[in-house]
Amino acid sequence: MTVETWRRELTAAASDSAPARLSPSLIVAAGIFGLTLLGFALRLIFAAGPLWIDEIWSIQNLAPLTRPWQVFWGVSHDNNHFLNSLWLYFVSEPAANNLALRAPALLLGAATIPAMAALGARHSRAAALATAALAAFSFFFITYGAVARGYAGETLALVIGFMALERAIDEPAAHARLVLAGAAGVGALWHLGMAPAVALYALIAFLEQRRRLGALASAATATFRIFWPSLLAILPAAAFVAAGYFITGRFTIGKVDPYDSFRALKAMALVVFSTLGLPMSTPFLLVAAATPLALVAALRSKIVLPERRIAYAVMLLAAPAAVFLLRPENTDVPRYYLVCGLFLVLLAGEAFGSLWRAGTWRRGVAAAALVAVLIGDAVQFARFEASLDGAWPNALAAIANSGERHVATTFDSGFDKFVAYFDATHAARLDLIPERQWCAARPDWLVTDLTRDPMPATMT
Repeated sequence: MTVETWRRELTAAASDSAPARLSPSLIVAAGIFGLTLLGFALRLIFAAGPLWIDEIWSIQNLAPLTRPWQVFWGVSHDNNHFLNSLWLYFVSEPAANNLALRAPALLLGAATIPAMAALGARHSRAAALATAALAAFSFFFITYGAVARGYAGETLALVIGFMALERAIDEPAAHARLVLAGAAGVGALWHLGMAPAVALYALIAFLEQRRRLGALASAATATFRIFWPSLLAILPAAAFVAAGYFITGRFTIGKVDPYDSFRALKAMALVVFSTLGLPMSTPFLLVAAATPLALVAALRSKIVLPERRIAYAVMLLAAPAAVFLLRPENTDVPRYYLVCGLFLVLLAGEAFGSLWRAGTWRRGVAAAALVAVLIGDAVQFARFEASLDGAWPNALAAIANSGERHVATTFDSGFDKFVAYFDATHAARLDLIPERQWCAARPDWLVTDLTRDPMPATMT
């Protein structure tokens, strides 16, 4: 079942007023539309919250620029997501509403829901609905689909790119490789993380062509034919990075954390937690151990499409394993595994579709599992919204209103950006006191998180 089939049946239904003529495909299409609206509403609620430090950092990096095109080479920083920064250049001002700053992410994040449903539809109608529901309610994708950064654009580009890749493999004569190239090029302008994801797509294509064609040379030739336009399409983003380096004399990486196997494993487990709505009380080591076993069992069974087994193996098994082998820096950040989360949602949708298609008691199991995931997502979303009572704007507003504006904090870095942004947007004059000056300056206020940070020994 494809999107084109839904379009034809929708047209046919529109010409017939009898409700009895509504087809299952049309009902599924209506369900996906409804889930898209719900997903957009959740992202809208999330986007009304306070800005993250990286969003503020992006805005502050733009302050020295005097022309919009300088966005592409005047900010040589890994936090400069080109198209997102271009939007922020035009809309960021002291009176800017958070929803305005996050508008592109909201629209692109919501658009990812029907795009994921279209991927699920290759398996079945049930898989399309389940994939749409998971994409709409996943707290992981709500989080990165509603912030003023480039992740929502990258996510949509990844989905469109994989859709085009599958067609390019199935129909080499089609122009799907050009769609793939467009997704790769635009996605890289939203976020540079698109480039390594395209490399993983190329590996998937090569292994799948090897499975179908047999000969290594034939597989390599077919893969190159699909991906050479994508290589060219990514060049503009690479050129902007190079230009920024030569113009500014550096390329800044905001934060570099050394490799740590435990923290990398925890980040991967958090992707599973927040994508599938698992209770946060679940031991993450249990999730880390059970997830690969469940993935192997799923790939050895018939619950996923045979032509996607290689893709799932690469994205959900080989890519995480490569992290532990190559030991790169900054692997403790869950959002860097965004593409893995997408394929996790798609695999879960296919599993639901297979159980639903099997009928009898298996439908009950599938429905119960999907409902449990969605409830888990709702709990995570509600917990996050409740936590906003103590968010940084409220804390700084209370301090500003008190008249005593000398502030200390136990947060090790980045809090100065919150203070600077608050001062700029509220005409406040807060004074952030470094820890080494606490005793001499005697700050009036302490901003801390007693649930996470131990009280410094020097506090008294």
